[in-house]
Amino acid sequence: MMENYQSLSSLGCVDSTPPIISVIENGEEPCVPDPKPTEEANQESDDLLNGSSHERCPVTRRRTSKRRRRSTRRKPNLSDLYGEGGFPEFGLPAAEYKHLVKKPYACSECDIRFKCMGHLVAHQRVHTGEKPFECSECSKRYKRYSQLVAHLRFHTGEKPFSCPECGKRFCQNTVLVNHMKVHKGEKPFVCSECGKRFRRPIALTNHQMSHTGEKPFVCSECGRCFFSHATLSKHHTVHTGEKPFTCSKCDKSFSRNSHLIRHQKVHTGEKPFSCKECGRKFSENSNLTKHLRTHTGEKPFSCAECGKTFSFNECLVSHQRTHTGEKPFSCSECGKSFSCSANLGKHQRTHSEERPFICARCGKGFRRKAHLESHQQTHKRQKKSRRNSDDEL
Repeated sequence: MMENYQSLSSLGCVDSTPPIISVIENGEEPCVPDPKPTEEANQESDDLLNGSSHERCPVTRRRTSKRRRRSTRRKPNLSDLYGEGGFPEFGLPAAEYKHLVKKPYACSECDIRFKCMGHLVAHQRVHTGEKPFECSECSKRYKRYSQLVAHLRFHTGEKPFSCPECGKRFCQNTVLVNHMKVHKGEKPFVCSECGKRFRRPIALTNHQMSHTGEKPFVCSECGRCFFSHATLSKHHTVHTGEKPFTCSKCDKSFSRNSHLIRHQKVHTGEKPFSCKECGRKFSENSNLTKHLRTHTGEKPFSCAECGKTFSFNECLVSHQRTHTGEKPFSCSECGKSFSCSANLGKHQRTHSEERPFICARCGKGFRRKAHLESHQQTHKRQKKSRRNSDDEL
């Protein structure tokens, strides 16, 4: 060691004398620790790699392992730190401050809070009325992209949601959920006025307006009022003449999908709903419900003007036009207006020469059912007169 030091010193490579050289120059024996056994050195290296460290017991001098690990101490509760009194600097109790941390984005209009900025932006369109997502097919606009995607299925005919009970398919999951209540018989929404139950909250809301008489949705064309925006939208097709729903069997078109479904049962002959009183069958449950009123005599719909009652709501609506003078149904051929669609249909046959009511005895056709019934009386009178003449002979 001294020889190496002297060689380096003669070359001018050493600035100062190391402590161990000073000890040797003074004639003392340097103290050098014994090297650790290989096994012990390897063990310490492994411990360092594994995140462990060793200490010696001060009494027995044995090595003990102290593994480094994450702290398992309970995180301090906000109330533990600041007490139930909350945070003086924020002026809020602990529970409310915790809510602010979880949902930091607040709406400036209604103070509803959200976890992320995207949800807040989507919510604020409720206040602004902004509808940035437009349908390329019909130009209808929506506040959210998910609403546009659901709407596009009406154009594509895609129905990805199927009922596990009957296999019927739907374009929206919410519609499937409502449909499932038909099988369960579930009607969780109850009217507080009359106790009538409904499967959907919107149906209950619309029904409750029948008690209050509220009709907030007004048609800009004829001024007619409606309980819901959906009913108003359906009514608009009366003025536009739009009939986007076409029957694949006979190419007949309809303004509403429900009318098309009802019509298609004419081709299939399906009548799954039967009256327990008289055995008559119907293609729709709503028609059976209306028919049952002929047995019970129930007339739940009353006119607010004159108090006259009716078995069917459409009869009440048609009657109310006698008070208002409203005639919203116009003939596209001659412009003549009518108070109800049935009268318009009868009138339009005068232009088309259609005679859908056929006499089973002589095959003569009539434009109106009343004319057929009047004609059938002539056959009955003829039969009666023949019987009388035979008796005289």
